[in-house]
Order: sequence, then C-alpha cells, then structure tokens
Amino acid sequence: TSLAEDQPLASVAMGAALYAHSFASGDGGGAQFVSNVRMSSVTGYNIGIQEEAGQAFERVIDKNMALPASGSALVRPAQGGAAGFAARICQYLDDPTLLDPVGRIAIQPKHLVGRDMIEIVVRYNQDGTLGVKVVDAASQAVVPFAFEDLTGGGRDLERQRKALAGLRVNTMDV
Repeated sequence: TSLAEDQPLASVAMGAALYAHSFASGDGGGAQFVSNVRMSSVTGYNIGIQEEAGQAFERVIDKNMALPASGSALVRPAQGGAAGFAARICQYLDDPTLLDPVGRIAIQPKHLVGRDMIEIVVRYNQDGTLGVKVVDAASQAVVPFAFEDLTGGGRDLERQRKALAGLRVNTMDV
C-alpha cells in the first residue's frame, strides 16, 4: 500500500513539502526540481449506487483513489424492468450508513424491455465532477436515463474545491 492509501493527510502534507522544496534555492537563487515524485489528486469520498427498490448499496469508487477514477455496478432491474428502475448516486466519508445522495437516475420501463442486466458506470473526473452512464450489460448499448440533482440546486466547482465536499454531477459520456 502507499502513503496516500494509508494516511491521506500525511500524503498531502508530504506532497506540499516536496512541491515547496522543488522551488527552494540551494545556491542563492537557482531553483531545484524534484523529478522522481508523482503528485495527483485523489477522491475525497467513497462513491456508490443505492437501488431505490431494495435499498441495496454498492460502493463503486473508493475514497483516496487517484483521479480520474471510475467504477461500475451490475444491476438486475426488479420484475424485468416492468416498473422501471431508479437508483441514487451517493457519497460518504467513512461510515457507509451515513450516505449523502448527490443524484438520482431513473430509467423508464420502455428502455428496459429485453434487458436482463444493466451496468451503471460512474466516473469521478479530475475537475471534481461525476459522470454517469448506463449500458446494457450484454450488448454494451447505451440505455437512456433521466437524472435528478439531489444536492439542492447543484454545487458549483469553486464551492467544492473550497469545502472539499460534494460532487457536481452531470450525465456525461464516461
């Protein structure tokens, strides 16, 4: 395991120290550059999918993964999709019982006809946005869905960066 996985705050501090050191002058003005260090942004939250019908939750992206990060869950719509399908995209820090819904996807029954399994793909992008795509698990054909923002009107990117909380969710192709 890496320092970032075991101690994320220590990893951030180490990265900041190395970055500052790379600009330190050792001879009264010449900049030094540390070239063997790879710095990257990481996810701040665990991200998962919670089916509304059965309330089952599946984590698809782990906290502290390097960005961009993606994951997916295979889902079998209840009753063959006759009633449609709905799920929430949720985030949490450490306790999976304290889910914070950030968005809701809904698929109409007509888009589930003939589909036994669907795959919900989630991508956490470098800029802090979350992309969602739904595909037929067998054919990989894209399944149309509606998206509802559950963050109370959306979170702007600047607020995310300042607060280190939340995700702005969009339905982009991942």
